[in-house]
Amino acid sequence: MRSCRLAAAALIAVICKSAFAGDMRSVTGIVTASDGSKVSTASVEAILIASKGSIGHLNWTPTDVEGRFHFSLEPGRYIIRAKDEADCFPDPNLLFSIDPRAKFPEVLVEQSDIAGLHVTLGTPGGVVNGELLDNVTQNPIAKGEITISDAKDPRAFVELYSDEAGHFRFVVPPRPLAISAVAPGYDKARIGEGAALNLSNCEGKKIVIGIKRE
Repeated sequence: MRSCRLAAAALIAVICKSAFAGDMRSVTGIVTASDGSKVSTASVEAILIASKGSIGHLNWTPTDVEGRFHFSLEPGRYIIRAKDEADCFPDPNLLFSIDPRAKFPEVLVEQSDIAGLHVTLGTPGGVVNGELLDNVTQNPIAKGEITISDAKDPRAFVELYSDEAGHFRFVVPPRPLAISAVAPGYDKARIGEGAALNLSNCEGKKIVIGIKRE
């Protein structure tokens, strides 16, 4: 009897799996830069838009050498987004990285496969490589909180943390940015006494932030 039940459960699982697989649709396309060049190092994401307006995320998938991507998706409405942090195109899911030049199509997956989607990345930004130090001892500070925000709109920001060696790295959009840092037992400090940092065309910037104890 037990073996019969197990066999029945396995059969149901196979049937359910087959039905689920049958609902999947192929969605393919290409990622290019704004100049039309193919982007072979991009990561692409299909973001499900739920019926009530909420958004769910899927894992990033890489493009191939020709900039092409492929998803197997259940029926639904999706936004297709891409990033290429290796070439200084920041994560578009961050509010302060929104770029009106980027083109991220919205698609409705129904009964048929979808091909020929075209995703266009925006303008490349720059890379901030930073180090957080004690202002007096010059020792690195681990797990310090670094805030990078739009200098013109502080509501758009991202927070990250220094590693055990006090280092942090982030791909930033090409707009004026304000950077500050703080850690437990330390006062907040801003780079350049609050002056904005502006990086573009994959420019790199090494910054050192020294913070003093309270």
